[in-house]
Order: sequence, then structure tokens, then C-alpha cells
Amino acid sequence: DITERKRAEQEIIDLNANLELKIKERTLKLAETNANLVSEMEQRKWVSAALAASEKSYRTVVENISEIIFQTDAEGSWLFLNKSWENVTGFTVADSIGKLFLDYIHPADRDLNIELFISLIAREKEYCKHQIRYITKDGSFRWVEVYARAGFDDNNNVNGTYGTIQDI
Repeated sequence: DITERKRAEQEIIDLNANLELKIKERTLKLAETNANLVSEMEQRKWVSAALAASEKSYRTVVENISEIIFQTDAEGSWLFLNKSWENVTGFTVADSIGKLFLDYIHPADRDLNIELFISLIAREKEYCKHQIRYITKDGSFRWVEVYARAGFDDNNNVNGTYGTIQDI
């Protein structure tokens, strides 16, 4: 009886000692995990701040150059125009996004632009560079030089065009 009791007491002592050791091991692992998380959070904050600064710098450049930077979808609708669009054409970026680029091209130049656009979308040309007339908000037109390339999605499918338009 006493032997069994002593054995049970020793077993409890051993379990307590093991439990304390396991608690210490878990506490160390948790502390290490917490330190790693804190380090990762600090790194993410730094990356986020660097990304925000880079985006601000990019936005500043894009919005302050004199050339129009554009992007269209595969149907020819504007997806992106920088503020220079407003300076050159008089149309607002907000009103122009979603509309066909052909709507802003002088009627006499539209056929050429349709051919060039289709050749980019069909991958017949890598890029095109040409001079055409863009219509302005007041009804007049401006000669511009367009440089356009096909844009691709992650699967290498053509998803539109991008490039620049320079007032000449």
C-alpha cells in the first residue's frame, strides 16, 4: 500500500517536474514566435512605407510630365489617362475613362488608327509610332505623336494597349 502510494507520489512529482519543463519550453517557443512576429510586423511597416513613398514618387512623375500616358483595354476604351490629357485635349480624365479612344481622333485619321490598333491587338506589330490629330473639347484639333504597345495579362494574352501621346 505504502509502496504504491510512494510510487504514485513520485509519479506526480515527476509529472510536475516535466510539466514545469514543458511550460518553460513552450514559453520560450512563444517568446521566440512573438519576437519573430514583431520583427515581421516591423519589416512589413517598413515595406509598406517604402511602397507608399515609391507610389507617391511614381504618381508625382506621371502627373507632372507633359506627355499623356495612357492605357486602353482590348476594345479600345480608355482605362488610364494622366492629367496631361486635360491640358492637351481639354477633356477631363474622369469624363474620358471608359470611352473609346477613337471618339477623340479626328474623323480623317480614324481608319489609320483602327488599322494600327488592330495590328497591335493581333500581335502583328510590337509597337506603333505615328502622328495624328486629336479632337479637343472646343472642337478644334491638335497634332500629336502616339507611341503605343500591346499590353499583356499574366497568361501572355493581349489585354489592351499602353503608351504615350505627345503634343507636337
